[in-house]
Amino acid sequence: VIEEADSPRWFASTLVALPRWMGNCFASGGAGVGYAAAEGKSESATLSEAGLTVDDLRHAPEYAALNSEAIDTELDTTQPLAHYLISSSHNTYMKGGQFTFTGGDVDHTMYATVIEGGCRCVEIDVYDATPASSDDCEVYHGNETLSGGSLSLRTVMATIAGALPANHLPLIINCENHLDGEAGGDTFAKVVRSQWGEKLLLAEGAAAALTGSLEELRGRVLIRMKNKDAWPQLGAIIALQNSTFRGCDNPAGYGPCNTSSISEDKLGKKLFRELGEDSIRDSHGEADDDDKLISPAEAAAAIKYNAERVTRVYPRALAVRSQNYSPLKAWEGGCGVAALNWQAAGEPMDVNGA
Repeated sequence: VIEEADSPRWFASTLVALPRWMGNCFASGGAGVGYAAAEGKSESATLSEAGLTVDDLRHAPEYAALNSEAIDTELDTTQPLAHYLISSSHNTYMKGGQFTFTGGDVDHTMYATVIEGGCRCVEIDVYDATPASSDDCEVYHGNETLSGGSLSLRTVMATIAGALPANHLPLIINCENHLDGEAGGDTFAKVVRSQWGEKLLLAEGAAAALTGSLEELRGRVLIRMKNKDAWPQLGAIIALQNSTFRGCDNPAGYGPCNTSSISEDKLGKKLFRELGEDSIRDSHGEADDDDKLISPAEAAAAIKYNAERVTRVYPRALAVRSQNYSPLKAWEGGCGVAALNWQAAGEPMDVNGA
């Protein structure tokens, strides 16, 4: 049981968060219904293994309620962004597995699929264009051969824009920065500005916006990215800085714009410095070094930390077939962004859409 904390984001013993920003949770059935449509398949099956395609999901009856602006309107929006659970996608640009050798392939329509399913945090891995271009960048995973090709950043941004409802809650675009130099950063910033215009939340004024209400962020797009070399044009468009996690007991100097990412298999070791004998076990009743969760005191400290800033959890590196972890593992520690592989069917996606 996790005790209540002095924060709008607390978890009762049933692990229900109040308030919660998971757009698809207000639609009947939830996004997980569509992913779990095939009987007798492994709960970690990819869409192709489950006999489903991206188009099957987008046109499934269960998605009828999701493809509406209702998912962005039936919610208490009076709290700051960090007080919500944000339905999130990992490596959104990949369809199937994470690499070609695990059945994966790049596909820009995946952005439309997840956004129409209620996702409000998508991911891109951005690289310089080949050949070099001052007008576009490329999106892929690791390298073009392993990804089955690459996507145009402009195409990805246009697909995202086309999928968003008119009155949407804020969308976070989590960007993994693989740009080689400042010129690439300038190109990325130019593409982003040209697509989003005034909808883009700029670095200047981001701190004030992030401590205001979610309602005040309605219709905005937030770039989350690391800018380790402090390129000025790139820095100007980053509302959420991807900053190194230093522990819940060391937030000095980290404001609402400083966010961190933690791999799900390192969550216990990084989020909590000490895991006692009485740590809560995971949903399978196991409590090894990676899967131990937290005591009530540790939970209160973590939730207090995360109530002031966004922490993102993502699948372990070995999940090359798009396997997922239970998002409960992240939520129990107050981490608002549990990035899942929407490419895969199974219980974690069902929980995410419950």
